Amino acid sequence: MSDLIRTFSTMGPIGIARLVNATASVLESAAKVTRLVDRVLKKVAAKNNTLQNLRDALTCLRDDIELYQTLLSKADAAILSSRWGAVNQDTNALEEALDHSKLFLDFIMRTHTPEIGTLSEAELATYNHNVEFYRKENMKAFKLLWYNLYKHTFSAHQGEFAVSNQGAKLSNTLSTAFSLFKSNPFIVADSTIPLNVLNSNKDTIEQYEDMMRRTGKGWVEGRLSIKDAYSTMSSTDDIGVLRGVQISLFELLWTKALEQWQVPLESQTEIVSEPSPQVLELGLEPEPTPDQRAAHELNKLDRKLQTSISLANKQTFTTAFCGMAKAGKSSFLNALIGASILPSDEFPSTAWPCRIRHVEGQKEPELQYDQAPFLVALEKLRDWKYGAAMKQFEPPEFIDDDTPRDLVDGMNVWQWWMDLHPTSKDNLEQFESPHFQLEKSARGMEAVANLLFQLNDIVRIYQRYGPVFGVGTTDWPLLTLEFPSLSGQKMQGIFEFIDLPGMGEHLQRFENLVKTVAKRSDAVVPIVSLLNMQHDGSLQTLPGIINACDLECNAVICTNLDRVNSDNEERQNSLVTGAFWPNRSAPPQPGIIRCSALMGISAQTLLAMSQNELPVFETFWKPNVGYHAAYNILGKTGKKAYKRLEYDEWMEEIREQITESGLPDAIEASFEGIVKQARLRTTLQELRYVYRIVCNRTNDYSRILQGARRTKAEYDQAKERFKRDKESYNKLLDEWEADEATKIAKLRGKIGQLLKKVEEVANRSILKAFRQTLQNKGEWSRWWLPDQVKECSNEAWELDINGHSLEEFLRLSQQALSTSLNKLRIEVTPIIQKLQQDACKERGDDLITRIKKGTFEEDTLKQQIEQNIAYELPSAHSMAGVRRTQIKAIVEEGYGILPAIYLAIHSVLNRGSITSFSGYFTRTTIHTDTIMETYQKEIVVPWVQKMEKNDEKTVMGAVAVIAKSVFNQFLTAEEARFREELEQIAQPMDDVTLERKVKIYGNLVATKAALEEILRRTEARMPADRHQDVPIALQRSVSSI
Repeated sequence: MSDLIRTFSTMGPIGIARLVNATASVLESAAKVTRLVDRVLKKVAAKNNTLQNLRDALTCLRDDIELYQTLLSKADAAILSSRWGAVNQDTNALEEALDHSKLFLDFIMRTHTPEIGTLSEAELATYNHNVEFYRKENMKAFKLLWYNLYKHTFSAHQGEFAVSNQGAKLSNTLSTAFSLFKSNPFIVADSTIPLNVLNSNKDTIEQYEDMMRRTGKGWVEGRLSIKDAYSTMSSTDDIGVLRGVQISLFELLWTKALEQWQVPLESQTEIVSEPSPQVLELGLEPEPTPDQRAAHELNKLDRKLQTSISLANKQTFTTAFCGMAKAGKSSFLNALIGASILPSDEFPSTAWPCRIRHVEGQKEPELQYDQAPFLVALEKLRDWKYGAAMKQFEPPEFIDDDTPRDLVDGMNVWQWWMDLHPTSKDNLEQFESPHFQLEKSARGMEAVANLLFQLNDIVRIYQRYGPVFGVGTTDWPLLTLEFPSLSGQKMQGIFEFIDLPGMGEHLQRFENLVKTVAKRSDAVVPIVSLLNMQHDGSLQTLPGIINACDLECNAVICTNLDRVNSDNEERQNSLVTGAFWPNRSAPPQPGIIRCSALMGISAQTLLAMSQNELPVFETFWKPNVGYHAAYNILGKTGKKAYKRLEYDEWMEEIREQITESGLPDAIEASFEGIVKQARLRTTLQELRYVYRIVCNRTNDYSRILQGARRTKAEYDQAKERFKRDKESYNKLLDEWEADEATKIAKLRGKIGQLLKKVEEVANRSILKAFRQTLQNKGEWSRWWLPDQVKECSNEAWELDINGHSLEEFLRLSQQALSTSLNKLRIEVTPIIQKLQQDACKERGDDLITRIKKGTFEEDTLKQQIEQNIAYELPSAHSMAGVRRTQIKAIVEEGYGILPAIYLAIHSVLNRGSITSFSGYFTRTTIHTDTIMETYQKEIVVPWVQKMEKNDEKTVMGAVAVIAKSVFNQFLTAEEARFREELEQIAQPMDDVTLERKVKIYGNLVATKAALEEILRRTEARMPADRHQDVPIALQRSVSSI
């Protein structure tokens, strides 16, 4: 905050400095109320939606004001000082709005600090409404101030551009329109010469459109022509400057233009027709009226623009790394940041995500985190006292019906306790001590590493004995320090990495975590171990998870390069390419990144130790982080070889080790390749979204002006043309729907064949789980092993077993089966998705082709329908609509596919000879065929049925419903325009209204042209091979899954 105040301290006026202080005060008050609400939310057992809504509203308010601060910090103090009179009034208005917000928030703190959780639903709803009210007032005042700041300050940095106009009669009018745009780009402004004449006829409006298109494109070219252009990105590279121009355009649209494009409220209250049964069945939104559609789109666009501006100003580029447990994620990140801080190697694996951020000049690492959820978990561990109990626990030699239940329960805990890492056991002993204090933060290498170990162990042990540890992404610990690999470089923005826990037994939990992190990351990069990738399941499961999360995979990091034979590189790369990009002969860029994190970081350590002279041999020749590279250089002879080396030779050997580790290339790819492509993808997504809505609004105004200049005779002719077009569209849609049954049958056959194979594999997984359970005797409690196991065949066993042993067998075999079925689901889900997507794409492409080939008299309407069909249906360009609703629902319904374990136990215990148990510890003989049959009925069959519950007919039906919705939307809108036009003929639009609409239309045309130019330049910078592949190839035989 002090930086902002210093920025404006050189100005004559002190209004901006006061404004910055006001934003700081509101942020502080909002943060206090948010913490108050958070404390209550964590205490209440049931979910309080109204209180959560208040919390969400406070978060939005804080996000808004943080954005105001960031944008204000870019104001040019010198120019602003000379133009102070133009914005002084706006500054006072915003300051007043912020003061009102602060007074309200302070009132909540004074009045309800102890008992906010006891307020009624109505009182909380009132507070929520008030927060939204003050938020809107702040937003309104800020937008006005920011637009005027641009107008009086930033317009000096928009670059010079000129556009010639044609037509002598329109020369003055077109020149006026161009001058208005130059002084007020994309915004309606007053003019001395009226512009109504530009809508006189088709020829005049086309000249106007042509000039405004060239003007919009010229604005982009003018902004790009100056290197010191005002740019949110403040970057000198092509992508950064282009992104800066894009955000400048977004700021102009967000602060002023959208307000001028808005639909009057009275036009949004038209009656909406009842939704069709198909719409209700599929859970789709009912069809809005044309004005409601426009208003809804503009409201969404307002939020989208604000989000884009906020993200661009924060300039935080986040990359998350995911992989199997012990695949080397933390080791790679340690090498990336140049410090062995994150848990890796011999230490317990990562249990909770950690964010790592580069901060230039911060040599000493610092760890910050939200302590509250960890203290809650810590209190639970103290209540349980499992660590103290296990230190004194003595497992009994045998157990029978007289064994106390608490001793049986203790054996369960003891079995889990034995699996804990010794470091985790020591930490648990500390956690249970009443004198243990969890540090709120840490600074310094050792302190940060210790605190991170403790936080990971709290989560690890808590989740072992209790429920899932769950908090929001903003609560993930944040580690900040300077990355040596980035030191001294002029990095634009904040670079942040996320270290995720490895994928182990809990595949479902891991998949949910990847989905969560994907929402806040620019890229999620898989890490696989070259040493274990063929055996740890990473090539089978990771690609499916990446695809299920709708992520684009452009890079895979392969670790442990130094521990595999370099002769196998081609085969290893082929395996990775086949898993993640099966439909390609070669991976995209940056593609496969091979490295050895351990070699790299040990060589870096040696390099740091050898900066001035040869280090003492004993300081690195021991099992520490520098030993690995030293052994590679010196070999077994060690000290003898070291004595023969000169300093320059030693340094050259170390640098060679760093190069051979692949770490420099991996670091460059992580920043340059992955981050830049992520930035480009984000830019393209934003541009395409904004462009579509601008196109719709441009067409709306084009149609309004067309109606305003037509005579009654021209209107009648146009109405007849529309009637003929409407009949043609309805006929086209009927013909397209006629072959739906054939398409559905074809898709049903493919999915049915797939699921039949899947069920066969799932049944074989039961036998695999039985065999694994009986072979892995180390996982059984010592007295719960079957007394006798007789293998009747390769697929059946006869067990002499008691009730406790049966329960243990069921628990372990279901655990093994759950792991197998989850892996199978992760592999199968993308195949089902791809089948459905291909079918939907085929249907959508077929419809678009029919529209293109169709003969229609009104081209504008045709273009609107075609463009929105392409956006709404999962076509080659956009996998929206169905994919986001129906297909994703299928994936989500796959969660929790296994019934509760005791359901299966109950089913087994009530069959055959098992019901003859006189006691839980009485032995009897049971055949695994009995359990096999129950597992098939209770687990496999429901699991397969869940996968086909939202079948292909529903998905294909959604395609038809969405297509009809798009047709109806634009045909209904056109009918409404004809009704309005008829009213205008009877009572023509007044000159003031007409001129305003002409100006808005011209600015929309310029906006569309500017977006097209930015899109064209951005797409040209994307790699040619950017198209995403489905990680599981359909060409692979289904039976090989």
